[in-house]
Amino acid sequence: MQYWEKKPCNVCGKETSAAGGVCPRCKKKQAEEDAKKPFAENLPYWKTGTSDPMTHMDNAMEEITRAGGTVTAHMLGMVEGRAAILLGFQIDGDAYRVEWPVLQSKTGDSRAAMRQAATMMFYDVKARCLSYRVLGARRSFMSWLCLPDGRTAGQVAVAEPSLLGQLLAPGRLLVGGQADE
Repeated sequence: MQYWEKKPCNVCGKETSAAGGVCPRCKKKQAEEDAKKPFAENLPYWKTGTSDPMTHMDNAMEEITRAGGTVTAHMLGMVEGRAAILLGFQIDGDAYRVEWPVLQSKTGDSRAAMRQAATMMFYDVKARCLSYRVLGARRSFMSWLCLPDGRTAGQVAVAEPSLLGQLLAPGRLLVGGQADE
């Protein structure tokens, strides 16, 4: 992207020419949120296992498939300049996306932090897949629901809560690729 080109911010959707696709307002908000986040060593699953992070990713994908969903994407990589685990899937005609952050390690052990994030993401996916069997997809996975503008319901709820009602209104939400009427 050239410095004069504008595209929507990856977080709030407003036009920006900022590098990385995140506007300065959202970047500042992310920095404030990051300052509040704990270090990886302060949370459960820190160095409790030695399995490869992809093992937990595979297990999460298996849970989604077992629940009747279809995995559409998965990767260990970067989201908006941060290490993250991504998992995309469809279930009951809706698309969902998990972007699980890898927390910073005080000691610089990024491999253990990635393993910890993969473990936490797996257990969250597993619990939500169980909830899905009782409560349904939208109630169980709402924060991960992909909206027509590319953001998830959770991203909108944090960045611009007032927009969430408009984006979820009948006729606006995509359900299985079709507008919800």
